[in-house]
Amino acid sequence: MEAGADGVMFTSSIRTGNGDFIQALTTTAGGGIYYPMAVREAVSKKLRPAPVIADPLSERELEVIPCINEGMKNLEIAEALFISAETVKSHVSTVI
Repeated sequence: MEAGADGVMFTSSIRTGNGDFIQALTTTAGGGIYYPMAVREAVSKKLRPAPVIADPLSERELEVIPCINEGMKNLEIAEALFISAETVKSHVSTVI
């Protein structure tokens, strides 16, 4: 999966009656991605749950992010969002 394969099939799964081989051929031939259940289960055991964000960003903090991306200075952000430069500094420190 990490190498970018669109599918994988084990020779041991041929003639098992699960239909994996035909399913793999049909799916990948149609442009899809196919992994047998055993592979999906093994990968899902390695996956970690997404981290929980304890304190999500406020609306104002989210508004500051595009301004930072545009390279705006704190004073420019303050003027654009009608807030003080000190408030911008606070938001920037929270975001970063």
